[in-house]
Amino acid sequence: MIIQPSFLDHWKTLQLVELTGDESAPMAVLRLWAHCQNSHRWEFPGMTPAQLASICRWGARKPACHVALVKAGFLDKLQGGGFA
Repeated sequence: MIIQPSFLDHWKTLQLVELTGDESAPMAVLRLWAHCQNSHRWEFPGMTPAQLASICRWGARKPACHVALVKAGFLDKLQGGGFA
């Protein structure tokens, strides 16, 4: 997994910080990417919002992990449940 230097200033990253009010929120994206790398896949049908939040170590941030990551454009909901 290679993180580009522009990640911190990418519009999606900035939007995630704005949505959550938390400068450390982008760490959730890195944890998700690490999970994808370790799993050798990027689609997780059937994954629940609670499982996603656990992978991302989201904690009590608002909005919910899946809501924030979808709104910021880092995540898509799969038809039938789960995320990509």
